[in-house]
Amino acid sequence: MDTGSHIVWFPCSPYKCFRCRTPPTVLQKPPKNASVSCNSPACPAVHFSRFRSTNDICAIAGCPIKLIENSDCDSYSCPPFYLSYFDGSVIARLYKDIASIPTSSVPSLIPNFTFGCAHKAINGDVGVAGFGPVSKGFSYCLGESSSNYSEIPSSSALILGLKDDSGNSSTEFAYTPILDNPSYPYYYTVGLEGISVGKKYIAAPELLKRVDQNGDGGTIVDSGTMMTMLPKSLHDSVVAELDRFNNERAKVIEEKTRYERCFYFDGEMKNLNLPTVVLHFVGNGSSVTMSRINYLVESYDEENKRPFACLTFKNGGDRIGGPGGIFGCYMQRGIEVVYDLVKKRIGFGKQPCKAVLDKVK
Repeated sequence: MDTGSHIVWFPCSPYKCFRCRTPPTVLQKPPKNASVSCNSPACPAVHFSRFRSTNDICAIAGCPIKLIENSDCDSYSCPPFYLSYFDGSVIARLYKDIASIPTSSVPSLIPNFTFGCAHKAINGDVGVAGFGPVSKGFSYCLGESSSNYSEIPSSSALILGLKDDSGNSSTEFAYTPILDNPSYPYYYTVGLEGISVGKKYIAAPELLKRVDQNGDGGTIVDSGTMMTMLPKSLHDSVVAELDRFNNERAKVIEEKTRYERCFYFDGEMKNLNLPTVVLHFVGNGSSVTMSRINYLVESYDEENKRPFACLTFKNGGDRIGGPGGIFGCYMQRGIEVVYDLVKKRIGFGKQPCKAVLDKVK
């Protein structure tokens, strides 16, 4: 599930994946005579409006100019599209078919369900279910997991539909408004005011707080990106404050991995001398306390026989254009995240994901 994407794709035969951790063993076959036309609104959508009109795309698809002039290119398929992620990429084609969703009674059928069939990928193991934006709302709770991809995370839950906020829940939610951004309509963008590390408040730069007239800025809530990405100035200030607590650096781990700050510890991760971290989103009472499972990921150094933990946010550099930062899935663990698209807001509630899953059952 990826709230940073609006596209559903999965591996299809033939499929070639480079650097796949677990190559898929079951491959779907593209449906016959079900490709999406270059005239379809879905085609420019997957190409992220790189083309000004469907005429541009149909020209690339090989539709003759006379047919383009008459808007008669329905028989020409949408060209392959490319998607890039933080840790991989994929090339796929668009198809449409009837999707069947299992329910407790009769399966729910979705006609003309549009999806991508991937034939080439890098680190594209199983596919992506894009959730941005969909219907009236949904929510999820991501269970805890380690940096070992072979381990199954603890209970996670996905709930389709609006959450009942009638007051029956004992969980308090911190809500922040979804920022309008016509330049990036498929992202869930919010504003981040600042970060508290212990008693020290660090203000976020302006580009994280709001979206400007060019569509740049804001913070994306993205379940499909592992790490939280912060602008260099904010990242460096937060890390400098955490360094003041004098934990032993695991520099050998930092050199071998993508993590920028890691610490050794003895026994359990709770033995690390680290403060509470709080994210302050735009809005009254929109602060979310991050426990250690949110801003640290735990693993084990086999060579030195010592456990360690690494920060789950990275230096995103000084971005020029586009979103200002990303609130990634590692930091969302153990938090019920509610996407209320009717009231245009996102809520964060701290509770065990198993409790959310039990309510669904």
